[in-house]
Amino acid sequence: MDDTSPQQSNKKPWPEIAVHASLRFLQFVLGATVTALYGKSLVSPSKPAQYDRTKWTYAVAVACMSLLTAVACMMPYVRRFITWPWDLLLFILWIVVLGIFAGLCLDNGPRKDGSTRKVKSAAFFDLANMLLWFITGLLGAALHCLGPRLNR
Repeated sequence: MDDTSPQQSNKKPWPEIAVHASLRFLQFVLGATVTALYGKSLVSPSKPAQYDRTKWTYAVAVACMSLLTAVACMMPYVRRFITWPWDLLLFILWIVVLGIFAGLCLDNGPRKDGSTRKVKSAAFFDLANMLLWFITGLLGAALHCLGPRLNR
């Protein structure tokens, strides 16, 4: 006689839930951080002709998509097999953001106003976001592909 009921076999193990919630929470926090960093530069009236605002607008848009996705993925009814392709798409969008702002750091030398330091620290958060979205996309894809095998 089998002691496991159908309800118990469908429950996720606690370590998986903890890792998933931790990664999504970090994505939310880092997305909010990037939104604040780039949003502040986007709305500041200082030197508007010095840079093209579309770069900052793109970064804020990607950060907002990341924020909304992280919040949506923390909901209990969202399944990983639906979200992992979107996670990998966000990973690619973060690669573009990182490339744009890392290029700005390398192209522009140090400035007296300290803006290069701000862009470098923001690029660090871009890198962290990129890595987190890659990890969640990869974990989601692995669990999606290996899930039926693991449940046997």
